[in-house]
Amino acid sequence: MKSPFGLLICLGLVAAPLCGQAGQAPTKPASNPFDLTDAKEQIGTLGVPTVADVDAAEKAASELVASGDCQKAVPALELFAKRANTLANLIAGGLQPFYGASYDDRKSARVGGLVKYEGLANGYKAKRDRAMIMQAECLIKLGQREQGAAMLVKALHLLSVSEDEWWTRARLDLYKLMAVN
Repeated sequence: MKSPFGLLICLGLVAAPLCGQAGQAPTKPASNPFDLTDAKEQIGTLGVPTVADVDAAEKAASELVASGDCQKAVPALELFAKRANTLANLIAGGLQPFYGASYDDRKSARVGGLVKYEGLANGYKAKRDRAMIMQAECLIKLGQREQGAAMLVKALHLLSVSEDEWWTRARLDLYKLMAVN
C-alpha cells in the first residue's frame, strides 16, 4: 500500500536544511485544525460519492466502451475515474490516524477490522487506473494523441505493479503511439 507518510531520510548536505539534525525528520509547521481547504479539495466538485454512485458510473462507462462510442465514453470514464478516486481517498481518510501514528502506537493499535477498508480503497484506486487507461485509448481513437499519451503516462504512474494485464496494455498503447517496437 502506498502511504502518504513515507519515511524521510536525511542525507548529507542535500537534505540537511530540511532536517533539525541528520537522521531526524523535519518538524511540520503548525496547521489550523479548522482549515478545511485540503479536505474540500479532496472531495472536489462532485461531492461525496457513495459505492452506488461509483458502481453506476462504472456501469455507464463500461456500456459506452463496449458499444465503441468513444465520444460519449471519454466523459463517462472521466466521471467514473474521478468518483472512484474520491471514494478511495475518503475511505483511506478513515485510516489516517493509523498512517500518522508512531511506530509504537501502530504496534498497539487494533487494526484487524480496518484491513478490509484499506483493501477497498486500493480496489477503487485500481478501478480509477483502469478507467484512465480506457479513457486514454478512446482519446487516441478520437485522434487526441497528446491527451491520450498524457493520460497513459499518468495512469502508468498510478498503476500498481501487480496490475500486470493493465500495465502491459497501457505500456503497449503508449509505445504504439511512438512507434516503439
